[in-house]
Amino acid sequence: MTKNNPYDFVPLGPAADRLAIATQEKFAGHSGTLTCRLQTLTHFFIAGNQERQARNQHQELRLLREGNAPIIPGSSLKGAIRHLAEAISGSCFILPNDTRMRSRRQDKLEYYDYQTRRREAYPLPDGFSPCGLGEASDPRKQTACPACRIFGFLADKALSTGNVSFETAHVAGDYQTATIILEPFGAPAPRHRPFYGTKASNFQEPRGRKFYYHRVQGARMMNQKLDFNKTVEALLPGAVFEFAVQYQNLSDADLSLLIYALALEEPMRHKLGMGKGVGLGSVHLTVTGWRQTERRNRYLQFGGGTTNFSGADLQNAVKAQIDAYHRHYARWKDSLTALQEILAWDEQHPRDARYPARAWLKDNPAVALEDVTEDAADYGKRPATAAPRPFTPSAPRPEQEKAAADAKKDAENLLRQLEKEKQTQAVQRQTAYQNNATEPKAQVELAADGFWCVILPKLPEQRVKLKRKPDFSKAVAGAKIRVRVVVDGNGNIVRAEEL
Repeated sequence: MTKNNPYDFVPLGPAADRLAIATQEKFAGHSGTLTCRLQTLTHFFIAGNQERQARNQHQELRLLREGNAPIIPGSSLKGAIRHLAEAISGSCFILPNDTRMRSRRQDKLEYYDYQTRRREAYPLPDGFSPCGLGEASDPRKQTACPACRIFGFLADKALSTGNVSFETAHVAGDYQTATIILEPFGAPAPRHRPFYGTKASNFQEPRGRKFYYHRVQGARMMNQKLDFNKTVEALLPGAVFEFAVQYQNLSDADLSLLIYALALEEPMRHKLGMGKGVGLGSVHLTVTGWRQTERRNRYLQFGGGTTNFSGADLQNAVKAQIDAYHRHYARWKDSLTALQEILAWDEQHPRDARYPARAWLKDNPAVALEDVTEDAADYGKRPATAAPRPFTPSAPRPEQEKAAADAKKDAENLLRQLEKEKQTQAVQRQTAYQNNATEPKAQVELAADGFWCVILPKLPEQRVKLKRKPDFSKAVAGAKIRVRVVVDGNGNIVRAEEL
């Protein structure tokens, strides 16, 4: 595995068997509630709601809060735990992709690249296509991989809500925040096949699922605000959150997978939130309580059907489930070994991997991920030199004074021309669309910060925030949709609303 890059991939292993789903109206399998504690080990950040900013503008992002206190949404927790469970169980690939373009056999994993505006496709082995493709809409007739049985899926006409739910994590006790300027980091770049594809397939087949190494030292920061980096309000190490996970109708194997993905084994730790590649997001998650529920008995006896675990009993019960995971999912031992190496938290031997410099990537376009050199991050930088001697200016000659005057005049003329062009562009933006105008060919994009936007044909250089239809939206990346353009009293485009 690579030692010189912030991320690596967990290999797929064999595809898991797809079994029947235990629907919620049945009393089948295991049910209960797990209470969990999450402590931040490094800087930690999940963005709250804020106004969308232009791409070429420095972004300053605030923490997600409820009231006055930071929170972690249940959806963020569920997504992180699901991704981990998928990697160590041979589960399907549900993202990233438009499932309408996929099939059960000869499937391809497709990424949409927002810079090149094209799709990058990696063929997948049989058995990894999304659950639900070609399945009946009746949940009682559906089959699914382990992760989809636990967490649910949506594909074509098939829908499964899953058998697990994650509550919002609320901060417990005191916490501290700091406003920090992060080193630049961009969106994933699957177009760079030597990093995302396997060397054995000439970089055509996917390496697997992507995970980020821990950086014990914390976030990579800088002092300068640039148009391609971000300032964030981050939680400092030591902040504690508490949340609960409810599950029902899980089989023995599925329960062991869920608990392993939550508890992990030493010295593994979870990664969560934004900025994982520059050192944010390392957390220590522990199971602090467990109430097992016999759903049938709850309806037969008041207060019955529940068993609570705490202290040593809880530790033994969790350990038993971890052992059960190793038995049920032994076929994915290689995948687990790779994940254990990536997620290892080692304060004695901290990893300090960094993204390769752009100059290195440009000069080494065919070098595989595992062959990245140790100096790749500093490639092309000028070596430090001795301090220069003090500069003593001399009196300018007449020809130098004339050249300086001419240069100043040219610069002033250029500034006036640029200002005139800027004013012209502003007028064009304000007159391109009237309020409530309809644009039938707006192209949809999903920005790196997770917000949907569109490109309007009359303003191809401007990204406009998109308000999607709440149900059955046709807005998918790369699609062209019909929108209503909303313009304020000053002629500025506020947003586009899907029709």
